[in-house]
Amino acid sequence: MFKTKESPYNIIDATPFKRDVIAELADACHREGLKIHFYYSQLDWGREDYLPLGSTGQVEGRRKGGDWNGYLGFMNAQLTELLTNYGEVGAITIPSLSRERTYRYSKRTFPARI
Repeated sequence: MFKTKESPYNIIDATPFKRDVIAELADACHREGLKIHFYYSQLDWGREDYLPLGSTGQVEGRRKGGDWNGYLGFMNAQLTELLTNYGEVGAITIPSLSRERTYRYSKRTFPARI
């Protein structure tokens, strides 16, 4: 739902809508004095490096294996975009299979926001 440099699979490059909904929402929130809150879903079936497969991935023909560290690098880059490109962020929720690692990265990178 936002323009990311990390993948062509985003609302601007991969849809006919061609607008950054998150930017529009963030601008509207800031104009009204509201803090925007994000929800970042870690599950990403479109990336070959995402693990674990889970029951859906196993029946959908996803290859076994992957590169969890590579995926976490991608995810951290997207979190950086969300927390730096849209002004003040009130909170971000990340239901995570790697809670500790994600928390440590976020706290180290954005201490005032976590």
